[in-house]
Amino acid sequence: MAIGTIEREDRNIRHRFGLYDEITAVNGRTVRHCNWIRFLRVSETYGPQVNVVCAKVKGEPIYEIVKPIPSHQELVVYYLPEGPEELFFMRMRNQLYRQTMDSILEGRPSKVFPLLFRGLLQFRSLAF
Repeated sequence: MAIGTIEREDRNIRHRFGLYDEITAVNGRTVRHCNWIRFLRVSETYGPQVNVVCAKVKGEPIYEIVKPIPSHQELVVYYLPEGPEELFFMRMRNQLYRQTMDSILEGRPSKVFPLLFRGLLQFRSLAF
């Protein structure tokens, strides 16, 4: 995945969770107005580097500090999935990644496509 794609995905999820970030021209100068959410680094998985967790409660984002944050330490947020389908795809992506990495390390071809197909069938059965 390209860096630009990752940045767009991070911005998209942060917008869904309260990011305000606007760049305008004022008197010939570029001015940015934003809130603190712009400065969060997004983590796709919950790990030891995560110090902030965010979830939506009744449609509103709630940010929670999950461990002490010393001065000058980067804020790393993990966004909890908004719905069951998002959680399903997150788990499926993690499983595909693990299996692909295992197959690379073992020197055998990946079995990604059968796993993906099986995952989609499981999702369809959950949806109905």
